[in-house]
Amino acid sequence: MVEIECLACGKTIKMPPFIDTEKYEGQVTCQECNSLLYIKLVQEKVQKYKVIESKRERDVKIIYQPANSKEAEGDVK
Repeated sequence: MVEIECLACGKTIKMPPFIDTEKYEGQVTCQECNSLLYIKLVQEKVQKYKVIESKRERDVKIIYQPANSKEAEGDVK
């Protein structure tokens, strides 16, 4: 059984049993983060591999703005 590491979240993806790992080119979804990946396998070895769409949550940057600032009061346009 072929296992690969998800490029988006780093978790192990086990290839579904219906995929012919001797010769496969197509998409797989990470069961952990639901990212869509493109993979090409030849004789159970990865030839190409990339993220098509990452569903991984990203870090959120929070900007602190004091309540008494002009922008908070609505004076700035």
